[in-house]
Amino acid sequence: MSQLKKIIGVVENLRIEKGYQDLVLSKADTQFAGAAAVGAAAMGQVASATVLSTASGGAEVSMDFFACNVDGMGLRGAFHKVEFANGDQIEFVVEPEADFYVVHAARSPTARMLWMQPHQIRGISAQKACDIRWSLMYPSLAVIAIAIAEFFRNDGLSTGTFDVDPMLYAIMFFITLVITVWIRWRFRGFAHQATEVLRAFGYEHPEDVDLGRLHKKAQKALAASTGTLPPLVNPWSYRY
Repeated sequence: MSQLKKIIGVVENLRIEKGYQDLVLSKADTQFAGAAAVGAAAMGQVASATVLSTASGGAEVSMDFFACNVDGMGLRGAFHKVEFANGDQIEFVVEPEADFYVVHAARSPTARMLWMQPHQIRGISAQKACDIRWSLMYPSLAVIAIAIAEFFRNDGLSTGTFDVDPMLYAIMFFITLVITVWIRWRFRGFAHQATEVLRAFGYEHPEDVDLGRLHKKAQKALAASTGTLPPLVNPWSYRY
């Protein structure tokens, strides 16, 4: 992703086709359904049904595959939900690919909305801090849950005592920790991608950016200025 750059222009000739993509079980840096889908889009079909149906398992994500033109440049990409339209001026982070550009993210200065690829939520440093926090919290909650279950199972309610088995709790903590770390490790590639995209957008210290937190602040500011609760947004869409 070293060739990422930001372009700004008015969206024209937008075409969208819905499909599915497996971003977790494939390589972490896989952005779209492959060159075949992009090639089909270039020929007028935004994506072929065969390519878009390659998702497998429970990690598949519903996607809007799109093609459009901006200032004469052909763009191809996919978001969970494409929310911009023809005539909108949009900032895109793109990467050159043959005779078109692959879109990695988009931002609307008018609507103050940012669209990222699925699972790209934080920069690498922010994601690391989040991973450490949750990797310790989940095992701790598992141990507490087991302790409570043991308390009631062994009639601790009447005696007011826990039948503590330190080895059992230690084993459960370790097993849950390993599983949690393994799962979260599979998503680290998305944090690297998010860092590069945010850097292309011009964020200072993109590795520390947490889009979820920025979104919450923007939601509160919008609610305060309008006096009403802002509408809910789609996954991986953020106010800024």
